[in-house]
Amino acid sequence: MEEDSMRNQRGITLVELLAVITLLSLVSLLIIGIIIQAQGTYKRNQVTNFTTTEISLLVNSVTRDIRQFPEGVSVSNEMLNIQTSDGEIITYKFDSVESSIKRNDNTLLRSVTEFVPILNDGLVTIEIKDNSGKKWTSTIVIRKGGDL
Repeated sequence: MEEDSMRNQRGITLVELLAVITLLSLVSLLIIGIIIQAQGTYKRNQVTNFTTTEISLLVNSVTRDIRQFPEGVSVSNEMLNIQTSDGEIITYKFDSVESSIKRNDNTLLRSVTEFVPILNDGLVTIEIKDNSGKKWTSTIVIRKGGDL
């Protein structure tokens, strides 16, 4: 009778318990690896999106100034100069000490290694290289007078 009651007891053995713990550990490691990889991808994308937004704001600022004063645009010593109608000069330049691009003395963009403005036949091309080595290029058409 006692032997029947021992056979009818339901439970798990130590081997079964160890097998379950091992499987759960493997699944947990797999899930943690996926989460860490997803987090790294998210951070890289966030940095790229931030850089894209900052460069877009810089290009918009340059474009606005060029559109307002198309006659006063000049490039010298890797600086973009725009002379306003009242004689003030707006200067976009690369500050190698701060690794930034400045509009006059105001920093517009940080984490930059290169800023090259090029003026050629009514086109202003701006080349920017960020800290990750990615090169960004934008071309702005200078519209003078009634030209569209």
